[in-house]
Amino acid sequence: MKKIVTVILLSVLAFSLTGCEGFNQPSNGNSTQQQDEYYVKYTISSSFYYFGSITYADVNGTKHDRTGDYNRTSLNWEVIVGPVKKGFNSHISYSRGSANTVKIEVSKNNGPFVLKASGDKSASYMINF
Repeated sequence: MKKIVTVILLSVLAFSLTGCEGFNQPSNGNSTQQQDEYYVKYTISSSFYYFGSITYADVNGTKHDRTGDYNRTSLNWEVIVGPVKKGFNSHISYSRGSANTVKIEVSKNNGPFVLKASGDKSASYMINF
């Protein structure tokens, strides 16, 4: 009889402790939204043309790369910035030469990158998902 009572008490105690775990979890409100982290991948690609003088949004503001450069090394360019939060205004452009595609892809909480914007000379996208 003591064994049965002991098993029942241990079961009740274990159930009570696992039920308390929910108190440490965030609610389904806006608090989970604030914890989301995003990474932005900027890509400029070209199969024939050359481009340079790249400007893009970074976590610290606007950055510049390959200023004045649009020689043969400029056929493909890529950079990933982050983590950033929802509402981040991503943008990329180049001002010298020509390219086939300018793309902005976004990854949420280390998920796969998803194409959000593209263009010929520039692209922009405000993170809102």
